[in-house]
Amino acid sequence: IYPIVINYGENRAFLQEVPHERYLDLAVIAAYIPQEGYEIKVTNSLAYTWEKTGDEILAQAKENAASQTPLKLMTMNSLIGDEIMRDEMPLYVLTNSKCRYGAFGITDTDMLGELEKKEGELYIFPSSIHEILVTPVNGAPADPIELEKMVCEINRSHVEPGEVLASHIYKFRDGKVRIMDKGKEVTLEQYQQNKRLRSPVLS
Repeated sequence: IYPIVINYGENRAFLQEVPHERYLDLAVIAAYIPQEGYEIKVTNSLAYTWEKTGDEILAQAKENAASQTPLKLMTMNSLIGDEIMRDEMPLYVLTNSKCRYGAFGITDTDMLGELEKKEGELYIFPSSIHEILVTPVNGAPADPIELEKMVCEINRSHVEPGEVLASHIYKFRDGKVRIMDKGKEVTLEQYQQNKRLRSPVLS
């Protein structure tokens, strides 16, 4: 059993059927993965069959992740080569040892906090449910509004619909992950309100 982070708003109906924890505009769920390429999302009924509470399932998933698929923070340079990235922004990849469902790392404020001590405030790009990308605010190539547009474009062109994590960026400041919307830090409530205002009214 391992944890997976998914978008909360896009999975409201599904989340009614599975144990989950809210994390900003995301949700942490659990999946049973007995072997590579085979997985079952843990539902409330499955948890009941196992005689486990939702909290117990999620706690076990996190414990398994820490011991069996630990998170790792790497520079993009180490993945694709220093020569390619020499003149680009400092970019880090946060995922797990299997590079699958590693976006759970967005909940690890200790690991992000260590990077903040080194690099200062951070922007977090929700690359997919498998990983997040992190860059120092001071080294970002554009303002946060342009970065948000980049995330939306990448989601449309490079990420499978079921693997999209979010359509905006986050900021890590003072040890806490914060939602960014239209270039500003906002609370979850403000983000939800802004999203409702932008949504078309159905007649």
